[in-house]
Amino acid sequence: MNKLMVDWAENKAKEHFEQKGSGDSTEVFSPTNLPKNYVNAKKIIKKVSDVDPDLLLPEINAGDDDDKPHKKSPDPSVKYVEFKADNWFGTEVNHNFSSVHVPTSIYDLRGDILDGIQWTSNMDEVFKSNFDQNPTLLWQYYASSSGFMRQYPASKWPNDNSDKHNPDIYDCRTRPWYTVGCQSPKNMVILQDVSGSMTGLRREIAKHANLENVREFKVALDQDRTAGMANFTEALIRAFNILERHRDHSLTGSGWFTKFA
Repeated sequence: MNKLMVDWAENKAKEHFEQKGSGDSTEVFSPTNLPKNYVNAKKIIKKVSDVDPDLLLPEINAGDDDDKPHKKSPDPSVKYVEFKADNWFGTEVNHNFSSVHVPTSIYDLRGDILDGIQWTSNMDEVFKSNFDQNPTLLWQYYASSSGFMRQYPASKWPNDNSDKHNPDIYDCRTRPWYTVGCQSPKNMVILQDVSGSMTGLRREIAKHANLENVREFKVALDQDRTAGMANFTEALIRAFNILERHRDHSLTGSGWFTKFA
């Protein structure tokens, strides 16, 4: 079981719990308030000479070499990134973070895209941990149903739409590894919030949200007793342990196994 993944899921659950209690809506980012870790793979600047120097502003690198000045343009989604040639990946990469690809058909500063990029930012630590534990890994991806994709390590996307006659038509949601993962049978562990905050109206809303679920889920919602505080750590560790125990018995014919919690 990957402790980093459990910690990441626990933090997201806590954020959801806090928003549930306060009634606050999810933050919507504007082009002037982008996630700091938004490295758009198609807008990466590999050399300062690639853009007008008068448009560049100083920026501190968020990677390992914090003392090295980096550059950015007034377009906040444009980043200057230092790369190093890596024979293992066959191209220039940066192991400090992941880069993000957004399909050409999707506006890359759209609110839901920026929000997804923000809440998946902690996956960089999982990517790096995976690579540290197994240096033979090649590319690691996170593909979102909204269309954006994280790729680790960061690299410049080969088609940046600079040629209007050869647009970038890549969409992670059409790739075989994505469609197989979505369509194949999955083991699922459903974590139900039965803390005291789910008493009353929220409990009734949860029932209505599950009208298409099998009858056992509805019965469980009627029979549970809400009390005490939510223990995210215990719930997530138990969920991941259940998935790990059943992993060897849940491989599909295509050899894919997907975890959902």
